[in-house]
Amino acid sequence: MILKRIFSLLSLILVSMVLTFPCYAKERIGVLGFSGQVNQEYCQAAISKLTEILFVFGRYDLVERAEIERILEEQNFQVSTAVDPTSIVEVGKILGIKIAYIGNIDQLTASWDRRGLYYRATARVTVKVIDVQTGKILNIISGDGFSTDKGRAASLHMALERCFSERMITGIRTKIAPYSKIIKVDGDYIYFTNGKDLGITKGTRYQILRPMSVDFDDIGLDTEEAAGSSADETAAYDNTFKQQIGLAEVLDVTGDKSRAKIIWLSGSIRNNDLLQEVVNPYLGIFAFNVHTVPVRTWDNTGVLLYDNDRVLVYEGAIGAGKPFDGSFLLNWGYSITNQRVNIMNFDFYRTWELPIIPGTLYFAPAGGLGIAFGSQDYYYYSYYKSHTIASGLYVKGGLGLKYYVDHENGMQIELALIGQYGPFLREWTDYYHEYWGYDATNYVADSRVDVAGYGLQLTLNIPLK
Repeated sequence: MILKRIFSLLSLILVSMVLTFPCYAKERIGVLGFSGQVNQEYCQAAISKLTEILFVFGRYDLVERAEIERILEEQNFQVSTAVDPTSIVEVGKILGIKIAYIGNIDQLTASWDRRGLYYRATARVTVKVIDVQTGKILNIISGDGFSTDKGRAASLHMALERCFSERMITGIRTKIAPYSKIIKVDGDYIYFTNGKDLGITKGTRYQILRPMSVDFDDIGLDTEEAAGSSADETAAYDNTFKQQIGLAEVLDVTGDKSRAKIIWLSGSIRNNDLLQEVVNPYLGIFAFNVHTVPVRTWDNTGVLLYDNDRVLVYEGAIGAGKPFDGSFLLNWGYSITNQRVNIMNFDFYRTWELPIIPGTLYFAPAGGLGIAFGSQDYYYYSYYKSHTIASGLYVKGGLGLKYYVDHENGMQIELALIGQYGPFLREWTDYYHEYWGYDATNYVADSRVDVAGYGLQLTLNIPLK
């Protein structure tokens, strides 16, 4: 009897724990439909594409389209009314969703290009994110698409699909990225709510945000209106104004919690500070740098013409990088030696970053591999001027310091000591002479050009957002 009571008591405690354990269920969302002055096949295609995008996010309980249609039919609702703004709240409650997505195909046209003999299609789509409980529009995201194809229908479908580009996907994710609450700070680490249940993975980055207080007098809301607002409404209004005070990156994830390392932090974390996911931590980068390299040249008899001639190299670059981690760049540059030899260089360059002052100053080793093309004029038959080209591979590396002007949001300035080995230009070929591919090595002024040694490099990186 005693054992039975103990077992019953333990069972009751277990059931109570299950019922009271905090549930981190995903938000239930649904794509209600698309409208527009187009055939329904294009509306269905837009629905399918948006549903696919939201499904890939993995952060939400997405109601399938077939389920939406079945429930609405059971409730004697026309599926077409789901996109009617006046019906959103009622339809959303019937479906049991919290966030509804509706869209409109604003433009979808195609014209025949007589010169190219293809259809040129243009499309524009607008997506609205709506809070079902209040009927308020939370966000509006738009996208444009262009396409050409021999078939009209194919060009229209392709243009419509391109409206849902990576840029639009990033826009949707940025505007619906959930906030997380910091629950513990331990040195350089923070713990926060949300984890694998919401699709958070190792390496995810979060902005650390601080809600800013609002002076109602400054924004034109009188004191009586502010006093008449509920505490929740005022807090929600306040939280629309936020200031970034830091950045963190997730190291460990459990079902409903995560641990992240602080990359940089201005001040200390407070109780009401929030985290918001950085949807795309990688930034496009345009860079410009100037550096010096030593060059040596010889004539065709082996006489040294210039020894360690310091040459300025001007380079531009484009690529992508993860702030405070590193970047990949494609460099192209130009230099001129002795006013005779012009050198164009192209290389792939990889940089790494190790913190000195987190978020501001970093030690930045780098390395790259490239190809260079040299050109110079020469005279054949003593009076005919022509041009020659030579090519060679080179490697380069650098050790420097990188300074972030405004953390990940601003420019980056880098000063480095670089070393370069190559190119070694030995064979000069005339591609302009009447004899194609004529070997002009013995006729050019600088028969041998060697680039090797150390120099200083100053780089300005401009993030492309």
